[in-house]
Amino acid sequence: MEWFAQAGSEIKKVGQALSLVIERLEDATIVGMVGLYWRNDVHRQAEIGFILLPPFFGQGFATEASAALLELAFVGLGAHRVFAVLDASNRASEKVCQRLGMRREGLHVGAYVDGDTWVDSLTYALVEDEWRTSLATSGG
Repeated sequence: MEWFAQAGSEIKKVGQALSLVIERLEDATIVGMVGLYWRNDVHRQAEIGFILLPPFFGQGFATEASAALLELAFVGLGAHRVFAVLDASNRASEKVCQRLGMRREGLHVGAYVDGDTWVDSLTYALVEDEWRTSLATSGG
């Protein structure tokens, strides 16, 4: 928990971010990364993101690391709402958001371009009260 206080103290204003590698404990292999981005001071909004190397898909790394970032956002930074924006075709990322207790807020058609293709995105979010309730009911 001490690293939460240290990491949270690095994010002081809108636009600042914290990027962390995800490391497999048994052999220190880097399996991916997660990020926390402070988006809005007035409304206390933060965004999380995650990416894994393909050999490590489906092993819980993204969920575990993102859960730690939610705690950092809500406890360390005092966020009111944390959201994630993901490629609408990425069902694995959508499942991670659902496992975190995040709710789907919207589908954004043609939200960004990837090469020559317009890509739809999904927004998932969680507010602090939902997060705390989820912790209480899960025993976390």
